[in-house]
Amino acid sequence: MQKVFLIVCFVICICSCKPKSVWTEQYEHKQYRQIDLSLMQGLPDNTKRKQLVHFLIERLKSELPAGVESISIDSLKRLSSELAKEYAYAHKGEISGLVPHRVVWTKELENNIREAFLKDAGKEELPMQTKGCNCMIAKLKTIYPDSATVPFPKDTLAKVAFQCRNELLGSDSKNQR
Repeated sequence: MQKVFLIVCFVICICSCKPKSVWTEQYEHKQYRQIDLSLMQGLPDNTKRKQLVHFLIERLKSELPAGVESISIDSLKRLSSELAKEYAYAHKGEISGLVPHRVVWTKELENNIREAFLKDAGKEELPMQTKGCNCMIAKLKTIYPDSATVPFPKDTLAKVAFQCRNELLGSDSKNQR
């Protein structure tokens, strides 16, 4: 009987010693304010920004149950970038109102462009889509040699896409002869 009593006491102690979640209402509100402030200049539309911030908070809570301080700044930046891409893909065409800003050309920017461009490409289309993507990146780097304006202006993207399409179709028809 004494063993059962000790075991019950031990189980009660273990259950009551469960660590509290870092994501308290106050902590969540603090993170919300910080993210909202950081996005205010780039996304001035309050409704769209609130939707994005809410999404980011929910995803951060699930990805980082121990809080944003539990990982390095670099890892947090990478995670934030991945979450922003996830949101953009899920809300394709809905996210307008972003204020264009300059971003230095990096491998990460090129990879993000490639990923977005090739995301829906089928297996058979992939080689041609990859050539088209490489062409677009090269032309965009010519237009914006030091840093890119993100999001890219639609008319610029349309012009570059048209040029690359013509180049690829021209080279493709020459290869078929």
